[in-house]
Amino acid sequence: MKFFRTVCDVTLINHDPNKNGALSIFDKIKSRLPFMPITTKWEYDERFTSADFIYIRRPSFFDHSLYNLLKKIKQKNPKVKIILEHPTYPYLSQLMAHDFCKQSIFILKDIINHHLIAYYLDRITTFSEHEEIAGVKTIRIMNGVDFSSINMPVRENAEDKIELIEVSSVNFWHGYDRILEGMGQYYIAGGKRNIIFNIVGDGMVIPQFKQIVEKYHLEDHVVFHGNKGGKELEGIYRHSYIGIDALGRHRSNNPTNSSLKSREYVAYGIPFVAAVPIDFAEKDWPYVSYVPQDESPIDMEQIIAFYDSIYRGKDANVIATEIRNYGKSRCDMSITMQSVVDYIQEGN
Repeated sequence: MKFFRTVCDVTLINHDPNKNGALSIFDKIKSRLPFMPITTKWEYDERFTSADFIYIRRPSFFDHSLYNLLKKIKQKNPKVKIILEHPTYPYLSQLMAHDFCKQSIFILKDIINHHLIAYYLDRITTFSEHEEIAGVKTIRIMNGVDFSSINMPVRENAEDKIELIEVSSVNFWHGYDRILEGMGQYYIAGGKRNIIFNIVGDGMVIPQFKQIVEKYHLEDHVVFHGNKGGKELEGIYRHSYIGIDALGRHRSNNPTNSSLKSREYVAYGIPFVAAVPIDFAEKDWPYVSYVPQDESPIDMEQIIAFYDSIYRGKDANVIATEIRNYGKSRCDMSITMQSVVDYIQEGN
């Protein structure tokens, strides 16, 4: 949003699916009917009539209410360019891999309405290599962050305590249980290094993670922070030295990775661990360490060696500045979204 404002006049119109509070039993039943909205109805805003372009980030599920909205927009403003961002594609396997029985009706509605909605789209932005999605031409982009909005904390030189951090919605495809299992096996085998894993987020798999912590007696090594932001999150980053990217992409059959968290890690100046190749990082970039794309527990000796190779005898702030500068040159929002701006300005 901030980046778009540097090149044109932009208004944010927020669709809040929870604006009416929790759904009643009647609303929950109604949401499962073919042509009814899943949560709240997408409403037409008169500002759409004079808009030159509309940029929409893909909702959790497509429904007929969004289809009706886009149809109405195009009827009233045929010249408007409508761009839909697909943050994850393909995405159906990710939806089906978790709670399929519970969400099967919504998935079916999504499949049907996705193809209906495509008729009213001019472009789809995607982090994947697809040139078309649902018959719509794509603009291939990378995820990006606004580096100017992220303050890199001043760091003390790293000590023997190795602090890891993950920041996410904490779902099963993030695969952080692999870190916990690896930590458990490390200490069972007599591991001596003090490893701390900061888990920031409050997803549905947290109870499962707590069971693993209890199983291996990792209470002194794992901190569940819940959802954090602003100064609180900066404080956690200040004493965290390695970020953990998604380690379970194989669970959702998604071989690509343009995760927001990897950008945030480099913006905060920390190296990170990943299982899937990161789109902005060169193959020989020394500040990312790759682990196997499978269900194996993460080898903590690899993490320790990675940590030592970066920080032993070196100034942590110099390292952080080098990482941040590299990331800013490749995945700042001004770079990753430029192709979208180029398309919007075509013919203007």
